[in-house]
Parts: sequence; structure tokens; C-alpha cells
Amino acid sequence: MPNPFVWWAILLTGVLATAVCFAMQTTAQQSLPGARVAVILTMEPVFAAIFGYSLHGDRLQAIQWFGGGLIVAAMLATELIELKPKNGE
Repeated sequence: MPNPFVWWAILLTGVLATAVCFAMQTTAQQSLPGARVAVILTMEPVFAAIFGYSLHGDRLQAIQWFGGGLIVAAMLATELIELKPKNGE
């Protein structure tokens, strides 16, 4: 039988880190354009790599750096295309 610390961790990650965060995320998504939400969600692996490196000491291989660069480039391209003035503006 798990000790109380394990149950507390399950409760914390199951309720706070999952349910509450998803509720906040869906509420925020209602007020943002779809392209902006997609860009934010696409940044998840980038933040995972940053936190993995800084908190755990993970090291990325060249192909992983390349993939991360593609993600950031796609994010920038999406934002820059959105800023580009449309005809008649």
C-alpha cells in the first residue's frame, strides 16, 4: 500500500496539474485566435527540452537540435505571416 506522500503526489498531479490546468487552457483558448493557440501548443517540446536540460541535465543530439530549430522557425513564420498587412490595409 503506498504511503500518504504518494497519495498526495497523485492528488496534486491529477487534480492541480491536470484538471485545473486543462480548465484554464480551454478557457484561454476561447479568447485567442486558432493560429496563436497552435503556436503556443507547438512550443511544448521546446519548453520540455529547456526544462529537461536545466533541471535534469538532458543533452540533445544534433538531429534533436535541428528539430527544435524547425519548431521555432515555424512558430516565427506563423507569427510573421500574421503580422503581414493584407491587401487594402
